[in-house]
Order: sequence, then C-alpha cells, then structure tokens
Amino acid sequence: MNLKKTVCILTAGVGSRIGSYSTYLNKSLLPIKKRAAISHIIDQFSNNTEFVIAIGHFGKQVKNFLKLTYPEKKFKFVNVKKYKGKNTGPGLSLYNCKKLLQKPFYFVSCDTIWTKKINHLEKNWMGTNYNSIKKNSSFCNLVSKNKKIIELIDKKQVSSACNQFIGLAYIKDYKIFWEGIDKKKIIKGEIQVSNGFNNLIRLKDVYINKFDWHDIGTIENYKKTIKFFEKYNFSKTNEFIYINKSRVVKYFRDKKKCSRITKLSKINKNFYPKIDKFSENFISYKFINGHTLYEKNSPKITKSLLNYLEKSFWKINKKQIKNVCKKFYKDKTIQRLHLYKQKYNFRADKTNYINGEKTERIEKLLNQVKWKDLYDGIPCRIHGDLQFDNILITNDKQFKLIDYRDNFGGEIEYGDKYYDLAKLYGGMILNYSLIKQNKFKYLKRSQKIDYSLPSAKTKEIKVFFEFLKEKELSISKVKLLTSIIFLNMAPLHEFPFDQLLFAHGKLKLQESLNEKFSK
Repeated sequence: MNLKKTVCILTAGVGSRIGSYSTYLNKSLLPIKKRAAISHIIDQFSNNTEFVIAIGHFGKQVKNFLKLTYPEKKFKFVNVKKYKGKNTGPGLSLYNCKKLLQKPFYFVSCDTIWTKKINHLEKNWMGTNYNSIKKNSSFCNLVSKNKKIIELIDKKQVSSACNQFIGLAYIKDYKIFWEGIDKKKIIKGEIQVSNGFNNLIRLKDVYINKFDWHDIGTIENYKKTIKFFEKYNFSKTNEFIYINKSRVVKYFRDKKKCSRITKLSKINKNFYPKIDKFSENFISYKFINGHTLYEKNSPKITKSLLNYLEKSFWKINKKQIKNVCKKFYKDKTIQRLHLYKQKYNFRADKTNYINGEKTERIEKLLNQVKWKDLYDGIPCRIHGDLQFDNILITNDKQFKLIDYRDNFGGEIEYGDKYYDLAKLYGGMILNYSLIKQNKFKYLKRSQKIDYSLPSAKTKEIKVFFEFLKEKELSISKVKLLTSIIFLNMAPLHEFPFDQLLFAHGKLKLQESLNEKFSK
C-alpha cells in the first residue's frame, strides 16, 4: 500500500557559504545537471507526497519555482521571518513547521543530494554517508553499533571513525522528537536540530541509513557535486535553465531580461517556444520533444535550416543599425576584455605561442580590426545565440529555436544578421555539446598555450560557406565576428574553458586579420 508521506525541506537559510550565489539566489535553486537542488530531493518521493517547505532567504524565488515546475504537487509553505543573524538556524526553521508536522515525517536539508532511492522503513533513522570519517567538526557525526545510533556528536572534533549526518532522516516518533526540539540547542550562534534527535536516541531506537551523498552547502562542495553529475559546468552565473520532465523553467537574475524574453516569445511565436507561465525571475514553457542539431544533423539538415532561416526567420528591418553594432561589437568587446583581465589580474596580454603559432598581444590585434566594416550590418530579426544546441528538430521534423537572446545592443526586435551567422559558424567549429562533456584539453606553460578541441563539423561548414557565397555574404566578416564572439564569451565561463576560449578567440582573430576582407 502506497501510504501518503510528508516531507519537510528547509530552505530558509541565507547560505552564506556558497559564495556570491547567496546574494541573489536561494541555495535550493542551485542548478545540478539542469535540475535545481530541491528538484533532486522532490523527485525522490512519490506523487502523493505532501511537502512542507520552510522559506526565508529569497523565499519568493523558491515558491515561484516550485509552483511553475510542479503544478500537480502539494506544497505548504512556512514563512520563517527570522532566518539570519544570531540564534537562527535549521532548528528554528524546523520549529516554525511544528504545527504541520504532528505526524511521522521526513526531514531534509536543501543542501543535501543523494542518488540511492529511499527504502521506506517504519522506524526512526538518520541518513549517513557510506564512508566513515575520522575527524570533522563541520558536521553532525553519528556513532553506531549494529546499525543502531548510540551517540550524536554535534559539530565537534571526534577521535574515532564515525559517519556524518547528511541532513536526511525519517522521524516516526515525532512527539518525542519535538520534545527535544522544544529545548533549543545553540551551537556557534545557530539553533540546531540535534536536541530532537538526541531525545529520540535516548528514548527510542534510531538507526543509520547509508546513502551516496553529495553536499552543496559550501561553494567548494557545490563544485565537487557538479563535477560528479556533470563533466564540465557550462552554465552562466546569472541565468540557469532547469528541465524537469514535461516543463522547462529558466531563471534570470535580471527581472527586466525575464520580461524581454517573454515579450519576444509572443512576437516570434511561430519560431520560439510559447511561454505559458512566468513569475518575476522565472519563465516556463512545455518541454519540446525533439533533438538538437548537435544530436541529429547532416549537411542536408544544415542546408534545410539555412533555407528556413533565410526564407522565414531573418525578416529584414529598415532600422539604422550602425550605432547599435558599434555598441554591441566594439564597446562590448572592450568591456568584456576588461572583465577578463580583472578576473586574472593582468595588465596586458603578453605575446605568447598558441598551438605553436606566435601571436600578438590582444590589444595590438584589436587595434587592427576595421570596426567600421563590422558596423555595416544587415538589420533583421535575429536569434542572438544561434548555435546547434539552441536549434531543435521536433518529432514532426520542424525547426524550433530556443534560448534566444533578449536584446542586441539594447534593441529587442532586431539585430545584425551577421551576428547570427557568426554564432552558427562558431558552433560548427566549436562543438559545445562535446565541450560540455569535457572533451577538450588545455595546457599553459610560461609563454605557451596548447589546446585541443573536438573535431569541427567540416561537412556542415562546407554547406554553410556555399550558402554565404550564394547569398553574397562576406565569409571573412563572419570569421572575424566569430573570433570576437569567442573573446567576449571568455569571462563568462570557468577555468580552464574561459582561458581556452580567450586563446582560441585570439588565434582565430589573428588568422582572420591575415585574410583579405571580402565577400
């Protein structure tokens, strides 16, 4: 018999140990393999589960996300008014949920991820990691004998091997547990939950239950967890995409960007997914069944795509575009270069060798760019991030464009056709699908950089160049813009891919400058 379960998830805390993320995001929404941390928890439980969610820090985010992602599930939200400062902590958050938890329930901290399915046992248990540890004062440690917990050591150094409490438990004898919680225990300025468990251990049997555990409570552990689930973290720090069964939810740090994205989905409804739900920092649409062009492509499909874009999507606009292009190409490049230099604290890019080729300083190369030639763009409707990962072939063999850009130099409804072309070309020579699988190499030694990338899509590139020649579009201009885009992307990613992008962009820029600028 599938009995109804109750799960309490604590998300109220500030999450100060996750670095800059905590300044704009609730830690339960940290993305791990295109799923929020809290989704990894919720999806472990059956559909008839009742969830009690303690919210505080960016609580509205958590509320909005869960309502968009799980419209079919039951959530009861408990506002924790005092969630930061002295005498706060998980114990206080849980105490606020007491009225709704007068029955057996699961206790879960939002910064714990596990992969093993919970084998429901009608007895008190606390989740632990598989491997015992000797000393760790950052966690609550459990000493057990024959799977029965005999001692709980809360955030103190331990002398013998024991297991860490992972923030996952089942509390059957809830009345005894609450009697312990009522006697608040403060450690390092935080009210803990250990008094409740200690009361259970003292008066009832509490057992250990071992899991493959991943902690995301600190920025270091979050990165380790990402590495386990994903070979390389390709996501940006200011926007995230979550895919959960039948729905796609996107988070934007910039609320105005969220509005612009929603507006564009209405304007370009025949090309973009229909955003049917949105709320402040989030948009949501139904998952589209199909394949990306990285998953399913051929020269024939590439040709069909280019004809489709030319005939239907790239609608020519008579707007003036020179000033917009200047802002988006030259000004933006200078700004991004500044960000990259700040990131690595260097005043000037030193002359070095990239893949055996001597390269000039980036400043010298950029001074050689004939920027005015780039300002002479083709104003039209553009996607803005038109690479193969963002182009779907649906099951009925239609093209659908996803993850589009919200503006081009401040303009929402149009941009430069050459920018879309450069993005397409960039995605052909830099296979982002394989990059995300960590299939690249990067090595820096003194003045030398050596890197290797997955093979470029040469057959598709041939079709692409034939298209450019047929439409009398400048191949050299596309190549130049592509190199500049790589440079612009560099500061947005993490090491080592950011440095690879910078080196690759610099090398491609030098190559394109050495070519004759022509059609």
